[in-house]
Amino acid sequence: MPRHLSTFLILSVTLPLRAAELPPVARWQLDRGHLTTRSIRPLAGRLKATFTGPIKFSTDRKSGPTGTLELSGQSSPRQRFQVATDIGRASAILPTRQLTVSAWLRIDAAGEWSGFVSAVQDNGTYEKGWILGQHLSRFTFALCSTKTGKLTYLESPRLFETGHWYHVVGTYDGKRQKLFVDGQLQGESTAQSGPIAYPPKGVVTLGAYEDDNEYYPLVGSLERVSIWDTALADRDVQHLFRQRSRKFPGITPTRPQVVDWPTWNRDNQRTGVTEQPLKLPLVRQWTHRIPAPAPAWPDPARQDFWHRKQDLRARVTYDRVAHLVAAAGRVILGHSADDTVRCLDLATGRLVWTVTADGPVRLAPTISGNRVLFGSDDGHVYCVSLIDGHRHWKQPAAPQLRWIAGNQRLISAWPVRTGVLVESGIAYCCAGVFPTQGVHQVAFRVRDGRRLATNRLTVSAQGYLARRSGRLFVTTGRDPAGSFVAELKRRGKGVGRELSRLPDDYRFAFVGAGDLRIGGADGHVAAFDRRSGNKVWSADVQGRAWSLAIAGGLVLVSTDEGQVSAFGPMPAASPPAHDSRPDTPGSPPAKWSAAVLKHLAHRKGYGIVLGSRDASPGIELARHTSMRVHVILNNSTSTISARTSIWESGLAGRVTAIRSPSKGLPPYTAGLFNVAVLSGPTRNRIQQATRLVRPWGGLVVDMASGSILVRRGPLEGAGHWSHMYADAANTVCSNDRFVSGPLDLQWFGPPGPRQMIDRHHRTVAPLFVAGRLFVPGDNRVIAVDGYNGTVLWNNKVPGSRRIGAFRDCSYLAATDDSVYVAAGRRCLRFDGDSGRTLTKFAVPPAADGKARDWGYLAVVGDILVGSAVSPGASRREHSREAIEEGTYYDRRPLVGSEYLFAFDRKTGRHLWSYHTGGGLLPNPAIAITGGAVSLIESDNRETVKSATGRATPKDLFSKGARLVSLDLKTGSVRFSRPHDFSAIQHSVYLAAAGGQLVVVGSRNDGDNPKTSRVWYDIQVFDDTEGDQQWTASQKQSTKIGGSHGEQDHHPVIIGSTLYCEPFAWNLNTGKREPNFGWKNQHRRGCGTLTASASTVFFRDGTASMFDLKSNTYSKVTTTTRPGCWINMIPAGGLLLVPEASSGCTCNFAIQTSLAFRPRGGK
Repeated sequence: MPRHLSTFLILSVTLPLRAAELPPVARWQLDRGHLTTRSIRPLAGRLKATFTGPIKFSTDRKSGPTGTLELSGQSSPRQRFQVATDIGRASAILPTRQLTVSAWLRIDAAGEWSGFVSAVQDNGTYEKGWILGQHLSRFTFALCSTKTGKLTYLESPRLFETGHWYHVVGTYDGKRQKLFVDGQLQGESTAQSGPIAYPPKGVVTLGAYEDDNEYYPLVGSLERVSIWDTALADRDVQHLFRQRSRKFPGITPTRPQVVDWPTWNRDNQRTGVTEQPLKLPLVRQWTHRIPAPAPAWPDPARQDFWHRKQDLRARVTYDRVAHLVAAAGRVILGHSADDTVRCLDLATGRLVWTVTADGPVRLAPTISGNRVLFGSDDGHVYCVSLIDGHRHWKQPAAPQLRWIAGNQRLISAWPVRTGVLVESGIAYCCAGVFPTQGVHQVAFRVRDGRRLATNRLTVSAQGYLARRSGRLFVTTGRDPAGSFVAELKRRGKGVGRELSRLPDDYRFAFVGAGDLRIGGADGHVAAFDRRSGNKVWSADVQGRAWSLAIAGGLVLVSTDEGQVSAFGPMPAASPPAHDSRPDTPGSPPAKWSAAVLKHLAHRKGYGIVLGSRDASPGIELARHTSMRVHVILNNSTSTISARTSIWESGLAGRVTAIRSPSKGLPPYTAGLFNVAVLSGPTRNRIQQATRLVRPWGGLVVDMASGSILVRRGPLEGAGHWSHMYADAANTVCSNDRFVSGPLDLQWFGPPGPRQMIDRHHRTVAPLFVAGRLFVPGDNRVIAVDGYNGTVLWNNKVPGSRRIGAFRDCSYLAATDDSVYVAAGRRCLRFDGDSGRTLTKFAVPPAADGKARDWGYLAVVGDILVGSAVSPGASRREHSREAIEEGTYYDRRPLVGSEYLFAFDRKTGRHLWSYHTGGGLLPNPAIAITGGAVSLIESDNRETVKSATGRATPKDLFSKGARLVSLDLKTGSVRFSRPHDFSAIQHSVYLAAAGGQLVVVGSRNDGDNPKTSRVWYDIQVFDDTEGDQQWTASQKQSTKIGGSHGEQDHHPVIIGSTLYCEPFAWNLNTGKREPNFGWKNQHRRGCGTLTASASTVFFRDGTASMFDLKSNTYSKVTTTTRPGCWINMIPAGGLLLVPEASSGCTCNFAIQTSLAFRPRGGK
């Protein structure tokens, strides 16, 4: 035997085996070579991986080892690889005291969960076993020991990239649990100790996370899975990775080669981490003050009652601060309030240059070489010089130019809200946030601004673009899923974005430098050691530190109060403080503006100046009002000088100078402005200006004389929505002749969800009269300009909250000049423009002298009609329990009134009262039309004695009921006729139109939850004598006991047609309308129909519409959720959709109030 060989043998005997070289207790090589008839033959151990369903093996050598198992991710267990069908028996083979589990894999699509190998049960409170897999794009290793009886989930701090190979390992030594990715330790925990606790039943599965309740399969490729009954040491896991990594192309990650911090979170992968270390301690080097930002989206609701979630946090926060980028000794930041991009000197914080856009700059600019690129809400992408701010080019990202009101600003209908990502000399961005209006991904050449590509998207593009897995990824607002929208040049596997593991106080921003991790908190910023988690440095700041950047050895901080600071290692005895917030000098109004102010109902909204030589008229108008103003300059006027004067006035962001196009005016949506000022010759501009100002009071003013040239009147043919169901007759139809599809955005923005009643509580409908939208908030009423979304006033009204409105009635009614609000024992009349309280009405005394609450409310002409209910009868509680009792399910009690009354709405004089001689008057069954008040009166006197002031339909109608008509002016009885309503079990409604009274009630045809169905019964009476004209019953396709309003649909009357979804009836004859094309449609979601003269609107997952003339269905939006009762109001020539999804934590991308106008409308 050769000497060197014998030496080797001796060494091999005397040296211990590396743990990674020890034979595993189980190993599966998941390739074609180990395939048998219906199983994968194990490389080690006795456990075969039997499979069901079709299987596929890879053939592409570029994507990894050939012949490797490809998994399609079937959600049902059709393609399945089970190692053991009984964990209880397999536990004799599976490790119990120590464990290492290893998987070589590629993920092609990341769902919420997926598993690589699992032997687990995680069913609510019952948790046993272990799993190696992924959760929300992070690798995870979970394990339960006998000590805790609960699974501990370790998750990798970095997001993985799809389409790339990884080696993922979990270890447990009986005391410490660890997770490794590509040989590197990613997390550890000592929460578990002792033997592994296996469930007595379940399966051991490859390629999926499977237990009794879930099956989450892997989408991608699984090459090898190994299990050891010992815990491999860190070095052994690293050795295992090095040993096999060469089999997998591109498995070693490539770090971005970036200097300084040229884009948000440093690089296009948004890693937020630089390898350059910081020298501690850091001290303040300089401070620069800017105006506080103006974020687009308000705070969410405080809670989601249905899912019992409290303290909800905002999901869309990309513009809560002026985000910082830095390179080449410059710091660049945009601004959402004054629309200005600032360049600061990195060393001193001194202002170097500014560039002002025509709309908010909500996301961080990007530095590419010596150029700065940024997008704006004006729909354009700008490219300027890093040195001096000189503009190289400005290109529209929007498909066309159209100005609307958005988030309380004048913006493009397609704002750029993704920032700009630069890759290989190409600038990428997206324009638009509402897919039904158009969202476009655009690419420009950085060198000259040439447009290279445009793609239409189906998602709401909001937030920073990122490079992920060689593709362009866009975040999608409140929807965390995001979307891949374009292919980029593949450059290997990235390191992945690291997620913060800092204390929750530091949640506002997170970056890293070397072994430090830095977080932004409210009032301070701090650095932590990456390994130990110990805080090693902190400093105070003013406001919440939403933006952090690291450049030139400095930590840069920007807060939501407008403080920008730099911290570095050099002592600064007196750090310089700079301020780029221009003063706003005051001055008395000019003659023309003083004249205008006298004619304004209020000083809020939007103004436009046409044909001006400079910006001074816009500055003048903004200075003496709260308006935002666009100044349309003559072609000969320099926009640079106009913008300079605006900046110097301190009104940047309030006043914007726009160069006039060669022909006509810039394309603004019609009716957007409250006032238009004509500068210079007016003859040819009056008609144009009239189109721009709102109906019901928009002004066109001659600047030279200060005279009012036009005061725009009502929009003829436009409808009102003065009561919950459109009118006091409860037709749920505005008869608006304009509102039908297709629709264009008019405005979006507040009111937001924070001050709204939770959606599940199904509160009353908003109202629209004479250009004003009145929105029911949580114990408040908010008045909004219906044409541009300006909040006119916001009044707290304690005791006004009312839920389960369809089992009660509304507390709101509106007229041309006022809105009436019932709260507690009284009704308040507010001025429509100012919100000032004009009158207070009290409930007339009851016969027993006890106090009553105000229930029903309607205003017809000058008569205010109300009703008295037992105190507390109207549901007002805000809770999960209130939802279940008052707004869901079958056979719930209805709120009823004890008596009706009427006042002269202007003088407050009491006109009459009607006291029932029988039982309660169900509030949903009161209607007023043709000078008569119609109602249903129960004959069951016991219902009046109800302690709650409510009664079920069975109690109301089983002992008889009457249809009653009262004279509106005197309250005298016109007729009182007994009729049978005893079949009604759930909801009852009364509507009136065309000389007919319509009663609709719902019931079940049995008690079997699987086979029984909901029915609606229709009874129609003449409104002069109360004689029955016809009856009909319709069977719904919905099962009984539903929680989405299946038994609560309100009828709609349009002309001579009665719509009781999903059918239509001739109101006069009772015959079914044969040509109603929606009759076979089944919509998804709560709520009831609303209607214009030609179109019905409803919730079907999202806001939807059905054109009755063309029998066509279409989506209004795909990214917003309507409310759970009525919040889509077709009136005033608009479709108004104020926010009513408060408390929704589902993944809808946008949560806002909206208004649409018919395309090409007036």
